[in-house]
Amino acid sequence: AFNLPSTTTVKMPIIIPKQKEGDAASPASTDESKAIAAAAAAKPSPVPKRYNTILRDFMAYHHQTTMYQEGHTFADAELLEITPDHIIRYFTMKLYGDGDVVPQGKPLKGSHHTLDYYKKAISSFIPNKQQPWDNAIKKGNPTRAKVVNKFIHRIRELEGDEGSSKKR
Repeated sequence: AFNLPSTTTVKMPIIIPKQKEGDAASPASTDESKAIAAAAAAKPSPVPKRYNTILRDFMAYHHQTTMYQEGHTFADAELLEITPDHIIRYFTMKLYGDGDVVPQGKPLKGSHHTLDYYKKAISSFIPNKQQPWDNAIKKGNPTRAKVVNKFIHRIRELEGDEGSSKKR
């Protein structure tokens, strides 16, 4: 083994690649890189695009209409009308194909993981999303209501030990 004395410092050379001829940084390429950096910094929303799709699907189901177009935004007043019952009906429809059935047996489509994702997606758009649901005054984040969490837990139990997806 090769040991250096503890007082010896080894300086590693800094390697800077040579620029090719005609590859010098021009004002146009600098401006272009600044524009790219500005575009990356000015992202329209930290919410994933898929979350918006789930919210549009949920609101279309809630309003009993066709799917809202991509880029549609909902007013706070519309979002504040959502209750835990609306969310549970939507979850039931997604899992069993009908929002009015009583969940019995293994879900036909999706699992409790699907519901957790939908819950997170819808919650990300709710005004005052950190406020827990208050059933007495019907205010707060309906995805945080106890009945919604109990519903998801019930679906987890209905899936059984193996869950709803195949074991690998």
